[in-house]
Order: sequence, then structure tokens, then C-alpha cells
Amino acid sequence: MSNALSLLNGFVDQANGATVVGWAWDPGKPNEPVVVELSRNGQPVATVSADRFRQDLLDAGFGNGCHAFEIELPLDSLDAGVPVFSATIQATGFELKRSPFRCGPPRPERDQPRPATTAVERLNAEIASFSRAWTPRLHHENRLAFLAAREGGLTEIQARPQWFMIETTSHCNLKCVICPHGHGAMENASDLDLSRFSRDFDFLASAERMQLFGTGEPLLSGGFWEILESIGPGSGVEVSINSNGTLLNQERIDRLLRSPLSWISISLDAARPETYRRVRGADFDVVISRVRDLIRARNARQAAGVSRVGSASRLEIFINMTLMRENIEEFPEFVDLAADLGADGVQVCQLLWHKGHSAWETKKGEWKFVYRDQLLRNLPDKANDFIQQGLERAATRRVPIVFDGSQFERSRPVVQGEEV
Repeated sequence: MSNALSLLNGFVDQANGATVVGWAWDPGKPNEPVVVELSRNGQPVATVSADRFRQDLLDAGFGNGCHAFEIELPLDSLDAGVPVFSATIQATGFELKRSPFRCGPPRPERDQPRPATTAVERLNAEIASFSRAWTPRLHHENRLAFLAAREGGLTEIQARPQWFMIETTSHCNLKCVICPHGHGAMENASDLDLSRFSRDFDFLASAERMQLFGTGEPLLSGGFWEILESIGPGSGVEVSINSNGTLLNQERIDRLLRSPLSWISISLDAARPETYRRVRGADFDVVISRVRDLIRARNARQAAGVSRVGSASRLEIFINMTLMRENIEEFPEFVDLAADLGADGVQVCQLLWHKGHSAWETKKGEWKFVYRDQLLRNLPDKANDFIQQGLERAATRRVPIVFDGSQFERSRPVVQGEEV
């Protein structure tokens, strides 16, 4: 995949009945619409200009925000079975995320019994026909096999898992106040026992996504490196990690850039050194310099045309922030930090109420961290004000922001106050 092609972006948001909704964008022409082509069995059935305005696209830094589309597929493309379509940016071969997808009559309600016969047989036949024309990777075929089982209401399926989250280690070199490591709650930290895995990691062939992290620092783990570097070229699996970034020396940077890693998100949680020291207990300037080294090395390899293992030609690098009382005022500054570093975007979550965490308290000098008091629901007006400022800053500086959709209300990120 060329560097230009790897920078294209787009998503099939919804496919109901004959209606397909999504967006597509070419950063090389950030304010110009692209044409999306929809195909069935390898044959084009419709095209649509992605030129509709969406505020969320503008807020995320996608040009002028006019990059959405909605189209009604022709009825004759829905005339048999349960049709499966693909969506690409015309003349590029770039396939939108969540493509291929099923489109057709609405599915029966989940609480109604569905015979696992004719519907599944029709969809499997459609998938087989689609696959012969399109030759999808194994993980696409696996997703479609799962779709066939779901359409038929099966309780036993042949499809394999689509997503894996593998914690290669629960050890960490930091003791952040928002993490079990900072409160002595990880007494039994351990490393992944690779002897329990197939040595050729054949389960990856059908996976779409693989997260190689959990509560520990993956760069500490020999298992992380073994699994990462065992993923073969062209697998198509999206491989990702979160890291605190403190261990990004030159040797590890080189290994990451040679690997099939799709993206890495560096957990910073602060835009100011003092806040970083309080929350994460390390040297802000050191970790920022190492993140800068990673981005600089990535850009240099890309400019030189150095190829990588796997389908991802460009390692995406994000910085992430867990929003709380201590750092919410720094969110707009954090967006600036991402822009100044040249990161690919900002990932955002917030502290959530967990019964086990409610008693967490710790002191660092004169500063005391009380988990329950740090929740944004204690200060919703202030939190939403700074979130809005961060979104506006992101639009100005063209920094994409990804909010954890499970943690914020409605289509725009909104913090809810605590119910009394």
C-alpha cells in the first residue's frame, strides 16, 4: 500500500434496509469531496459524493467537515438473498472501515425465534459468491461467517473470535494514581505464559483486531515482542497497544517501526510537567522527548520509503488522556501538545465509578489524590466547558480526537452530573 493510500480515511456508519450512511476523506485534498463507490460481487452498483456536512467531522479536524454521504441502493441490487456490499473511495482501491457490510431487509427482533435454515443458507451462498469475486482476507470472511450465524439466530457458530485482547504482562514500571499499580492492588502481577499458545499464532489469521495490552506496560514484556513479531506479512489484522512511553529507547523504537503494529497510544494524562509528575510519577520532559523521537523516526522512515511488515505502511501514533478533576483544565493544552508533537490524534476517556476504586486515596507530598473526588461527574459544567474548548482547539489545529464512546453521552461528548 502506498503512503498516499494509507492516509485515506472513511467509515460505513450504518446500513439499514437499502440506506447506507458513512463518510470518506482524502487528507491530500482536505476540503474537497471524494466519490464513494459501492459494489456487490465485485461489480459497481452505485456511487455517491461524500460532500455532506457533519459537525463531528469538522470537530475532529477532517477538513471543512463536508465529507459525509447517504445513499439509497438501487432495488435491483437487493433482489436476492442477503446482499453483501463493499465501499471504496473511487479510483483508489481504498476500502472504508466496516466494509464489507450486509444491506437488505431489516433483521427480525432479537426476542423472536429465527429458524437457522433458509436465511443462513442464502447468506452463506451470497458470501461465497462475494468472496470469489472479491477475494477477502481471512478476517473479512470470518466476520461474514459470524454475520451469517447472527442472521440465522444460531447459538453455536463456526466463526472464530474477531477481536482479541491479550495482556502480555501485568507488570508496570510506573505507579500512576489512577491505576491499581499506584495503590498496591497488583500483588500478583505476572507475565503471559506463551507455552499455552500455538507457536505459529494461527488464531491471528481470522482476527480483525488485536490489542496486546492490559494493566501492564507491554514494552516490558518478552511475550509482547514475540507475538508482535510473529505476525506474518499481509495479515490485515489491526494490532495496537497503549504504552506509558518511558521505555522508548532507540532499539525499541526501531523494533516497533519494523513490526506490523498498526497504532500505539502513549498515556500521558497531562499537558504540564507538574500534573504529569503527580498523576504518573515520572519525568514529563523525558517521556515527551521519547515520544518525539518515535514520531521523528516514523516520519523519517516514511519519507525514505522504508517498508514495514504487514499491511500497515504507517504506524499511527496517538497520545491519550484520562480526564479528571486534576487535569480537565489542561485538555485544550493537551490538544496543542498533540499538534506540536505531530501525533496522529488524541484519544480520550474519563475516570469512571468503580466500587473497588472508591476507597483509593494516596498522598504525594502536599497533594492528596482521592479517586471518588476526581470523577468528572462532580463538576459536569466545568468539565463540559473545557471539553468544548478542546474540541474547538482541535478543529483549529486539525487534530483528530477520539472519545471513548462508552464513557460519554450522546453523539457529542458530554459529562453527566451525579444523580442525587
